[in-house]
Amino acid sequence: MAVPRLPVELAQQQSEYEELSAPSFHPEFLRHYCGTEELEEVTYLEMQVDSAWQSAELLGLHLPKLLQLKLTNPSSILSLRDLGSSLKQLEILWMSRCALQDLGGASALLPSLREFYLPFNDVADLMPLSGCERLEVLDLERNLVSDLEDVRALSNCPLLRELNLSGNPVVQPAPKALPRERILELLPSLSVLDDVPTKPGTLGVGVDFLLECSVSSFQSWPLGELDSWIQDKVFSRREVEMAEMASSLQSEASNTVAVQFHLDNCPKTLTEASLLFA
Repeated sequence: MAVPRLPVELAQQQSEYEELSAPSFHPEFLRHYCGTEELEEVTYLEMQVDSAWQSAELLGLHLPKLLQLKLTNPSSILSLRDLGSSLKQLEILWMSRCALQDLGGASALLPSLREFYLPFNDVADLMPLSGCERLEVLDLERNLVSDLEDVRALSNCPLLRELNLSGNPVVQPAPKALPRERILELLPSLSVLDDVPTKPGTLGVGVDFLLECSVSSFQSWPLGELDSWIQDKVFSRREVEMAEMASSLQSEASNTVAVQFHLDNCPKTLTEASLLFA
């Protein structure tokens, strides 16, 4: 089924469902919130969670095919364990500004995780991520990582190709700050570090796909044709962000944009091709 975006805030739904006074997400609420009776077909969920009074441990049981979970502000989850142990299929997780501190059990709780976005939290210990064998993209901007050994632990993530450590004590200007070169020595599989390609002229790993096009030409394309043109190409969300950045930095003297994409090992999560040239 086509899974809709879920813009409605949890707080706006509470008054309609008295059963939410119990600290858990009931199937009845989820059916209303997701707009479908078929919870087993839901693959994307966006909602607000406060684990201090709501239990999210059964989300994976109610939504067995959930692939993408986005916790919206203001959410509060101090420990990854608060999400329970039933999100075995989850591939993409957004937890920005959730007051997250503890990643304990990550590899066992989320064995299918491929993209993990947790900027602006309080995470200091990365050891629990060392067993995440499918992890490809990790955004740790503005956390509390300060130890070389925590960075080294990520070497046990064999598919990791994009990492953001900006704003962490381990890379902040200081006598003991970890140089970029040292991070790349520890994690040679990285193709992007702190949103900067590790090699000139590249935005990711895999097969280079060089797209040279006229911006004005693409903007004049009917949306359907653009979608059709790009439907067989897959990009991680960070690659899309970098493509948009490259487009915004184009010279006024030229209307040509050259963007290099890398298609190998990219998660098949993006279908809104128009985002690239919006």
